[in-house]
Amino acid sequence: MALAVPLALLPWFWIAHRNGNACEKSGFIGQVQHFTFHQDCFEEHSAQSDYRIRYDELNHALERKHAFYFSISTGETFIIGKENGELNAFLREHVTRRQDAASKGLLTLLVVSMTLTTVFTNIEYNKPDDAIAGMGDFDDAYVIRSWVNALYCLVTLLWLVVVVCGVISIIRKNKKNNRKLAERIILNGVACIIAMVLVLAIGGTTFVYFLNVPDQFRNENGTYTVKVPSGSGTKDLLYTSAGPFYLRYLRPMTDSEDTDPNISEEEWEVARNAENQTMHNDLESDDSS
Repeated sequence: MALAVPLALLPWFWIAHRNGNACEKSGFIGQVQHFTFHQDCFEEHSAQSDYRIRYDELNHALERKHAFYFSISTGETFIIGKENGELNAFLREHVTRRQDAASKGLLTLLVVSMTLTTVFTNIEYNKPDDAIAGMGDFDDAYVIRSWVNALYCLVTLLWLVVVVCGVISIIRKNKKNNRKLAERIILNGVACIIAMVLVLAIGGTTFVYFLNVPDQFRNENGTYTVKVPSGSGTKDLLYTSAGPFYLRYLRPMTDSEDTDPNISEEEWEVARNAENQTMHNDLESDDSS
């Protein structure tokens, strides 16, 4: 959990670091560059290059303390020093404003939320212990609380939103890069296919998971009745709280009123065996049967 937020924000720090240090790798170092800025585009001329680029075609437009960094699709970065106050104001208004702070903040919140909630999916695989409680088909003594299962729904929705937003972003980026029509169709088609596979995989996995989630009901004395599938339909098992994430198995239940947590599984089995033996003796002594 402590690593979730830093990991979610890591891409933004990496982009800023990459663009901030682009001058060290730029092929334009040592050359004289001439820039001309217009309302909708800028031109760059040097001994080895000649560009005319619209502001909305930039991959990244980053303002740092001493310079602006404009990255294009070919991987090149233009560095404009902040030596002219009027030019700085113009670039800040016409170029960097396209990075809408609200949308970036919303995207950051989405990724952080997705990372935080995805952390909870590890709860299922990190149970308090691996004790076997004689539960037959069950491989441990714990089940996840209902609210954690509900959180898995939120995780799924967030991932689906990210996938859809990602494919939309790719399509828009391909359009801005002025690629050939055939190339755009191929790239967009591949992106849509990958998105569909991810949506089906995430949605299908979640659907299968929730098909196997047992129903939980809280009893008046604080215990929980968990209805689990069995060969004859469903059977009721008695659980108790084991912290905020789990319920701990106690024993089977005779009926919905059998909720005493002080009766152990061994005592419950002894009582059931005694009842069965009594019924067997009654049948043997009944001549009419």
